[in-house]
Amino acid sequence: MSVGTIVKGQDLFASLTPEEVHNVSRFSSVKKYERGDIVYRCGAPASHLFILLKGRVLLRLPSQGQEAGLAFSKAEPGDFLGLAALAGSERYTVTATCVELSEIQVIEARSFRELLDANPHVGFHVMSAVAKNYCERSVGVLQRLQAVVSQVEFVP
Repeated sequence: MSVGTIVKGQDLFASLTPEEVHNVSRFSSVKKYERGDIVYRCGAPASHLFILLKGRVLLRLPSQGQEAGLAFSKAEPGDFLGLAALAGSERYTVTATCVELSEIQVIEARSFRELLDANPHVGFHVMSAVAKNYCERSVGVLQRLQAVVSQVEFVP
């Protein structure tokens, strides 16, 4: 399957014209990752946006100077990863690790942001999808945190 076909099939790109789909396919690729592969590390330069096509990816906050950390979310096919790159952050805020064989669309963030800047309607659609993704992920994290906190016995 061509990158252009993959781009066209993603909800994130539903508002793109055929020419814009072609442009995105020029600065994106599809990569395969093995179980345990790191897609990106917390603190690394945020240069790419990722769309999980197949597999699962664990998102975690690493502890100071350690490989261990707090796993707070699992990405499923169709989820966006590395959103810090699209939001203008210079560094990734979490580490993304494949928990099974995965196929991921990798998009150059700078080129993609330029395309969005040139077409505000498309930019609005994409950033709305990004905001929805962030919100859903945040709600999931808060629900899991609430479940943990509710198990802690507080002594007055």
